[in-house]
Amino acid sequence: MIASSSPIDVSIVTGSSAGLGLALAPGTIDTDMQSSLRSSDSTRFPGVQLFANLKADGALDSADVAASRVLAWLEREDFGREVIADVRITK
Repeated sequence: MIASSSPIDVSIVTGSSAGLGLALAPGTIDTDMQSSLRSSDSTRFPGVQLFANLKADGALDSADVAASRVLAWLEREDFGREVIADVRITK
């Protein structure tokens, strides 16, 4: 694992300087997998209530909302200054 406080020079890994290595956290997205987890048997999946609570509390984003946040993040003036960023957090 590479730990860094600045963008990773991908030429180290790829041999090309064609981009930056970054991680963007899109948030918790309401997907078919989320639905499946929420309908699981709690004896087989003890975390079922956590996922049910996320849905009940309105804490899940649609895929469209998450995608729009990622695209907006890519257009920010400060994009690339943080190696790990959460698109739900705005400055």
